[in-house]
Amino acid sequence: MKTIAFCIIGFFALCVLIATGGYANWASVNYYTPKYGSTRSETFKQSAAYNDGMVRDLEGIQLQYQAASPAGKEALRALALHRFEVYPVERMTPDQRNFYNQLKAQQ
Repeated sequence: MKTIAFCIIGFFALCVLIATGGYANWASVNYYTPKYGSTRSETFKQSAAYNDGMVRDLEGIQLQYQAASPAGKEALRALALHRFEVYPVERMTPDQRNFYNQLKAQQ
């Protein structure tokens, strides 16, 4: 009878241990995942590929704006302002900074 009781208690103790380990894993993942995601995002934004792509994207928007009709310029202005505002000014080329400042001055 004692052996059966010890087996049942041991089984429940093992279940509690497994559940505690699962909860600890879940808690650590929930705590550290946003920190890792933020770090990855910041690392990506400092990468050469991101910066080169953004510079090309902003140049493309600038060329489209300059080639557009007056009605098209008004439509592209909101898009251009939005895209330029999410990119740091110090990383823009001087030509892009001038264009961005002109767009902001038109508000």
